[in-house]
Amino acid sequence: MAGSVTPEQIYDAIEPCALDALSVDVTERRVRLDLHVVNGGTPHRYSLSFDAVLSFRLDRPSTAPWNHTELSEIVIERSKQHAGHWRFWAELWSQDAIEIVAERVLFDGSEVQGAA
Repeated sequence: MAGSVTPEQIYDAIEPCALDALSVDVTERRVRLDLHVVNGGTPHRYSLSFDAVLSFRLDRPSTAPWNHTELSEIVIERSKQHAGHWRFWAELWSQDAIEIVAERVLFDGSEVQGAA
């Protein structure tokens, strides 16, 4: 993908998906999610990157298996609490969630733009 992408396009591409890797660069305030979707038996790999991260939350129940990493109920929207920021939220382990608030979101290098 090149240019820009809307939250709806990301949702259509990755809902639901599996989380393969999560990386956090504390110094740069950057978070990256490596994801894959199996569509028609063919795996498709994507990345979601978050720049100028304001907050990051990962809730995981102590009994959840680490090998089950499906993300579902994905939301990418403008943050209501933080002007100029995006909020990413997804259900993880079917019980808890991952939430990231950042100034900039990139999907495979394309910047997220437009209303959610």
